[in-house]
Amino acid sequence: MTFTLSSVFIGMSFNAKAAKNAGAIETVEFDILYDTGFKTEFGTTVNGSPGSALNNGNGIGGYWFYEQRNSNYSISSDSLTEVGTSKQYNSGEEKKLHIDPAGESVYMYADTTYDYSSVRQNGQAIVSNAIRQPVKNIIPVCKTNNLTFTLCFYISQSENLNGNAFNESLHTIQYQVIFKVENTNRNSEGKGDYFIFVLPLYDARYNQAPAYDNGLQDTAGKKYIKNISTGEFLSASVTAGNLYTVNYAVAQKIQSVFNEAKGKNYLTDSNWSDMSISDFSIEQSVPGSYRTGCYFSNISLRYDSDVENAYLDDVYNCGFNVYSTTEGDGTIAGRLNNTDDSAPSWTIAQWNSKYNILDGYKIDNDNLTLWGDSSKQVFIRKNGNVLGLLLNASAEYSSDRVSNQPWPCLLLNQEFDFDNHIKVDTLDALYMNVTFDITKMENKMHGAVNPDLHAAQLLWYITVQNRNPQSADFGKYVWFGLQLYDSRYGIPPFYADEDGGKDVNTGMFIYLPSADKYVASPVSVNNLTKVNYNVLPEISVAFALAQSRGYLTNTTFNDLYIGGMNIGWELPGTFDVCVEIADLNLYPIY
Repeated sequence: MTFTLSSVFIGMSFNAKAAKNAGAIETVEFDILYDTGFKTEFGTTVNGSPGSALNNGNGIGGYWFYEQRNSNYSISSDSLTEVGTSKQYNSGEEKKLHIDPAGESVYMYADTTYDYSSVRQNGQAIVSNAIRQPVKNIIPVCKTNNLTFTLCFYISQSENLNGNAFNESLHTIQYQVIFKVENTNRNSEGKGDYFIFVLPLYDARYNQAPAYDNGLQDTAGKKYIKNISTGEFLSASVTAGNLYTVNYAVAQKIQSVFNEAKGKNYLTDSNWSDMSISDFSIEQSVPGSYRTGCYFSNISLRYDSDVENAYLDDVYNCGFNVYSTTEGDGTIAGRLNNTDDSAPSWTIAQWNSKYNILDGYKIDNDNLTLWGDSSKQVFIRKNGNVLGLLLNASAEYSSDRVSNQPWPCLLLNQEFDFDNHIKVDTLDALYMNVTFDITKMENKMHGAVNPDLHAAQLLWYITVQNRNPQSADFGKYVWFGLQLYDSRYGIPPFYADEDGGKDVNTGMFIYLPSADKYVASPVSVNNLTKVNYNVLPEISVAFALAQSRGYLTNTTFNDLYIGGMNIGWELPGTFDVCVEIADLNLYPIY
């Protein structure tokens, strides 16, 4: 069971853009790739069929895949040996994959003399291995500034074992970086069409691999493939035994390849504005008998964008309006005043609490402003504008919670003026961006934890709402949330269902993607966690799932707006908790 928020949606109205703090436009760096340090579990495939997962120790899966093709040998989870911080998977001396999440590096090795009976013959399938990551933070390439690919690689071994049968046209070693550039525009006739953009890191036949292009006939139709020359991104000759660093601005080159493909009658239903990098891989291709190994590290695919935080008063100068303790009562019961007398943009919800923070105390000094009562605190650390939310459920429950009993919540809320703010179908990306530290997590249960009844959850929701007044669904919405922490799980799993679990609820559809989509390791106490996740593709999935389950059936995608947000604690279990939020941003990119 997943416990979920059930506060009512209150329709505050103000002009969000006009009220935004001065100087809010900032240049922010984003990484299109998610796991750039090999910290998540590797899935595996063998000739396209799923293999066993390679767990590097933190229990997160779904990012990297190790793909093995046309080999007589494969790596599995059973072959794990741990050497220091490295997880080493070896299939004898035939194949090796060593993953070092601490050093943020990976090593791929193959001895293909075991795969080719003597030497590779003309037309014989090529042995290859690849590490691949489907891109999570998909955004049109045209919307990226200074899109730069970085990589360090070191070829430790390149040994030609073809003997006198060596044929340069058949036998070599190739290491390549491969980008799948795909039409991701849901409204385009060419949606799903793509081309392949290749950076050849190494080819044993050349000091620097030359450029070439060719079409590949596959089940989806003819696709365009372009290998640029190694000299485009590395000035030095590439040989085994030397460390190389790639630092290459790729957007302009990708666009030129797109135009080249269009000129050759590929991608006829696609425009440049439709194209996003959707998949990334590093391939070890060995069409010959060789022993070869290569280390890879410092991988990133970063760009920057001039963005504005959609949340107003992100330094909390205007304080907070406060709801009453009665869940579902949208009446503003009072205010927690700070340095500015302007109307607050933020609201605090204190649902189902025995105590009202408006009747509590305030501490104000050079470094801290704090409001509190017998069970909770809201505070601002002035150095760094850190917001703290503390809730002690041990002061709220006289005994452990039972079925259908409401639970205390401490939530920070903000809602938008729908006439002036985020319309979903106008977006190219929508980043939920937060930095937080859970500084307190204490189990105060009187008895055993029942995971169906008891938990401590730190959740961040946005509402995806129909704001078309002509629609029968006007005002209805989906709760789209990120599970920042759940005491029951290392990595909170996917969840989608109706908001319920107690008498006061909204009845709206809740969609919570698995947390391994936006955290690289389990969230733990007193460890700073950063989340930077483009949720726009997932919102499309959430909307489609909601409709398939009977919600928002009178809604079209262009009816949808981001209606508001809340972030904070829900405590259906007896836990005493505190979180400090150092940064909280919602970045729309148009």
